[in-house]
Amino acid sequence: MMRLMSMAMRLMVLMCLSATAARAQAPAAKGPEGIWLGTLEAGVAKLRIAFHVKRGADAGLSTTMDSLDQGANGLPVEKTTWTAPTLRFDAPKLGISFEGKIDGDLLSGTFTQGKAFPMSLRRVERLDAPKRPQEPKRPYPYREEEISLVVPERPREAARGVAGIKLAGTLTLPTGKGPFPAVLLVTGSGPEDRDETVFDHKPFLVLADALTRAGIATLRFDDRGTGKSESSNKGLTTLDLAEDTRLEVEYLASRPDIDKRALGIIGHSEGGLIAPIVATQSKLVRLVVMLAGTGMTGDKVLVDQNELIARAMGSPAARLGQDRKDFTALYATLRSTTTDEDADRAIAAFVDGDPMRKSHRDGLAKLARDPWFRMFLSLDPVPYLKRVAVPVLAIAGEKDLQVPPTNLPLVENALRRGKCPDVTVKLLPTLNHLFQHAKNGSPSEYAASEETFAPEALKLVTDWVIERASRARR
Repeated sequence: MMRLMSMAMRLMVLMCLSATAARAQAPAAKGPEGIWLGTLEAGVAKLRIAFHVKRGADAGLSTTMDSLDQGANGLPVEKTTWTAPTLRFDAPKLGISFEGKIDGDLLSGTFTQGKAFPMSLRRVERLDAPKRPQEPKRPYPYREEEISLVVPERPREAARGVAGIKLAGTLTLPTGKGPFPAVLLVTGSGPEDRDETVFDHKPFLVLADALTRAGIATLRFDDRGTGKSESSNKGLTTLDLAEDTRLEVEYLASRPDIDKRALGIIGHSEGGLIAPIVATQSKLVRLVVMLAGTGMTGDKVLVDQNELIARAMGSPAARLGQDRKDFTALYATLRSTTTDEDADRAIAAFVDGDPMRKSHRDGLAKLARDPWFRMFLSLDPVPYLKRVAVPVLAIAGEKDLQVPPTNLPLVENALRRGKCPDVTVKLLPTLNHLFQHAKNGSPSEYAASEETFAPEALKLVTDWVIERASRARR
């Protein structure tokens, strides 16, 4: 969606124990087998948890865990112990255990991850799909076309003529002859499909539908290694992904049914960083929309993100202060490291002496070795923003905890101090990082909300694109 739903944020949510029960029907089955669904209440955070218990051919039990409101499904539970009426789950890699007693279709016990929390689960027959009323249904009143685009396997490094990999996407075209104004949609961090699917929401499908109905063609791709696209993002940085975006813009501009005078990029979260980068590299880009884009280096974004999410989940003030200090020091160290061994030592120092962090050592170490993460920590959007010379709309949600709205004035300041001829900046009340109406903005609210994209945000983006595209075509 970054949505900046990076592994760093996911780890922070787990470390702080952030994860309403779904509508389901209870079966008559007894014993430990089945789906056990409950709500973990850790302070103000409420996360739906489901354990799927199966009995294998050898009569042994196996279990996986879903943290539904974090979009983390099929998590491994290494050990399942059943001594009637007691059922116990152990997932040491996640630092999680649960032990409770079964009474019919009720499982009551204690969920532990750093701290112990009472938790009750009920056996259900299935997990019903959540309601997503904004998702458009076919047949659409416009045309769809499947797109396949070949790009270099290693962006910025491939020699001319070397075979590449295929990216798969969807082009939507308004009714009529054209040529049409058009926008490319760019997803947030991490592997995302073309609809930017997260927690069963499809924000880019909803956004593309609104724009196309209004007369704007849209193009959106599955990220590398996601959906029908080949290869993977492994080892690639934000600048590598920006090169994919530049090539996607070139493809869009090459089509006779697209008006090159009115071609733009709409990017969300990390996509909101990539959009201005590409606008400085390609004269084909004539307008930019930044949805929750960053205005500071990644380390500062993550420090603020960690603190805001932890506060929303009820973390005590003393813990907030210590974590902010420790994360600031960790990211500063990682910015200066040059080897994986140095990164490993920094992570070891970070987790030593803190039982809440030790179970996440492996995940943090993997993150610290990731070239994308290492670049993101120091990547500064301001020099790119100052060089953008086309109209820009930058919007943020007041309750965004992932890319805090403190980024918005920094974005505006950089644009106004630079070459941008037309700057529109809007802070939207009560909206979160996904541009949903929210109570506190916590990621634990994302899945529970039936709203995918607030109507006022959709209208703002659509109206602005239509107006600037119209000006560009005069």
